[in-house]
Amino acid sequence: MERGENMTSPMQRDRKPQQKRQGPAVSIETFHAKVQPHSTEAELSVLGGIMLENRAIHRVVELLQPEDFYTEAHGIIFTAILELSKVNQPADILTVGEHLKSRGLLETVGGFEYLSTIQDAVPTYANIDAHAKLVREKAAVRACINASLEVLAQGFGDYGDVEDFLDQAEKNIFDATHKKSLSRITPIKAAVNDYKAKSGQPSS
Repeated sequence: MERGENMTSPMQRDRKPQQKRQGPAVSIETFHAKVQPHSTEAELSVLGGIMLENRAIHRVVELLQPEDFYTEAHGIIFTAILELSKVNQPADILTVGEHLKSRGLLETVGGFEYLSTIQDAVPTYANIDAHAKLVREKAAVRACINASLEVLAQGFGDYGDVEDFLDQAEKNIFDATHKKSLSRITPIKAAVNDYKAKSGQPSS
């Protein structure tokens, strides 16, 4: 080997260029676009079961609030059932439909035809407790997902002071897991008023 020739060791020859640390392989927008966990069948079973046996509402309201339903129409129908129950009115296809119609929401949920479909799809309310719990569990998972997405969005953006960011991230997850606790009992009136407050409607 001639003098001045560049000499490299085997380790130097085999060394690969150091790669920069990559960010998340999937964008936050991709997560937002995904269909979140839910059970349409369980939601229909809960609503249909209550219309079959109105007394079942007192078992369901211990677990569910209108916002726990993934499908917006189902949450609206559940609210109508709660409002009827609150004033000791029966909840069936006709009464629920007329109640929604008086509020300009009947077509929003699919009309009398969809209400009929719900009730026809549920032959019994025997398993309504298990179905309500399943709806609740899916809602709990969604709450954690949404809280995590908020943390991700802030973390990849302007998160400000690190300590404040970490405290807020912890609070987001804590609030999500505790708000969706599976061991709560909510009176019907409280459930209706809570939903109205969140949707900007006056409480009664």
